[in-house]
Amino acid sequence: TEATTEAATEEEVPQTTIGKKSITITSGMDSETVSKLLEREGVIKDAAAYDSFLIQKGYATKLEVGTYYLDEGMSDEEIAQIMMKK
Repeated sequence: TEATTEAATEEEVPQTTIGKKSITITSGMDSETVSKLLEREGVIKDAAAYDSFLIQKGYATKLEVGTYYLDEGMSDEEIAQIMMKK
């Protein structure tokens, strides 16, 4: 029965999401709003600086609607690349 309990636990919470922050981008959110959400969730330290990064790199208009699981230690580039893929 121990193995059964472990298997059920793994199914409920995918290993890839443990310890990560869940960020949901919805339709109509701009890069500034997404940056503020990332800061509020503790993924980044400075929303204004991250928004500037997204704009400078040309990523601000490429963010995709969806839910993403991000780590606090990720680089700005890693976060952006994840949020542009769907």
